[in-house]
Amino acid sequence: MSVKETKLYDVLGVQPNANKNQIRKAYKKLAIKYHPDRNPNSGEKFKEIRHAYEVLSDEDKKKLYDKHGEEGLKDGFQEGGQDMFSSFFGGGRRQTTQNEKRKPKGRDLVHTLNVSLDDLYRGKKTKIAVSRKVTCNHCNGYGTGDGKKPPMCSDCNGQGVRIVVQRLGMGMIQQYQTRCPTCGGTGKSLQNIEKCSECNGQKTFPERKVLEVFIDKGTLNGDKITFAGEGEQSSETSPGDVVLTIKEKPHELFKRKGADLIMNYTLSLYEALCGYQILIHHLDKRDVLINAPSNDVVKPGDVRGISDLGMPVKGRPFQYGRLFILFEVEFPEPGFLNPDVQNLLKSALPNEPKKQNEKGTGDEESFTAEVMDINTHKTTIKKMQEVYQSDSDNEKGGRGGGVSCEQM
Repeated sequence: MSVKETKLYDVLGVQPNANKNQIRKAYKKLAIKYHPDRNPNSGEKFKEIRHAYEVLSDEDKKKLYDKHGEEGLKDGFQEGGQDMFSSFFGGGRRQTTQNEKRKPKGRDLVHTLNVSLDDLYRGKKTKIAVSRKVTCNHCNGYGTGDGKKPPMCSDCNGQGVRIVVQRLGMGMIQQYQTRCPTCGGTGKSLQNIEKCSECNGQKTFPERKVLEVFIDKGTLNGDKITFAGEGEQSSETSPGDVVLTIKEKPHELFKRKGADLIMNYTLSLYEALCGYQILIHHLDKRDVLINAPSNDVVKPGDVRGISDLGMPVKGRPFQYGRLFILFEVEFPEPGFLNPDVQNLLKSALPNEPKKQNEKGTGDEESFTAEVMDINTHKTTIKKMQEVYQSDSDNEKGGRGGGVSCEQM
């Protein structure tokens, strides 16, 4: 087999005459060896391996590469070039491009992959099984017993559709397009032709395919992992893809925002005033002890942050985000202080008088605050207003005459 370049074959370590299975096996072996999770310094090598596989596993791209090398894979490449008149005058004979010869792409298989935050932190290798339709090898995807192309459907002239004209009366007609019932929209006729014994003329058969999935560290919710050419197949289309969409499972402790992690933590009043230590079981299964800064006082709603305790950054697995802790402070129940403890707290806590709490003249009215539920209080006031309004309406109704008084 003669090819213009062998660079991509050399990257995978296969011969130019290697079949799809040999190319796939070589790719899997190298991908495991040079994956950044296992070999952090091999990022560029891993990209070369993936590029080589994407080209050589696609039948059309592989043919283009074999004939023209890397140049043939560039956007805008025109196979065969232009003739002399086209190059000088912009006209002449029009050459058919490779993109125009390419088959339409088959249906993609889209799946959702539920992944825990722990696995997104550490990275994971897993397997999934997909059900797909693949081209029948026995008949080359034609559905015929001899493996040759079936004749063109005579009812639709190979178009796969028929134009139906319906008369509506009053000189009006309706015209619409419908799928050809004879060939089922394929444009090919299998009538009176021996059908393939393997697929019974269906051209494809169902297959269960197991795929090995690498989830990189720091992969984000909604990211997609694509397996090129592993989707639906048929003789009329190029293979579709398998597309996996990552869906992050909720975590009981952490919430994620990009590469940062956020957690809530409630301190006792003693911890808020005198310091705290928090023991966290992190996503990589290590125990992390977080200490309060020196002389730190935490108020409800305060936030503290720790660098490099967040998620790995995708594509840079040794760079991490931050961990933010949102604090709440739990106050003790009423009546827990006795007079002796109160005196100790008064001597220990700052007691600078505020302007609104300055001493008065001694003639003020004195009130004692009580514990009150604001929602219950609102309900009571509303009921009182309704009763008052009702009494007011009754009083107005008791007055007769409707006499009004106008002020001058």
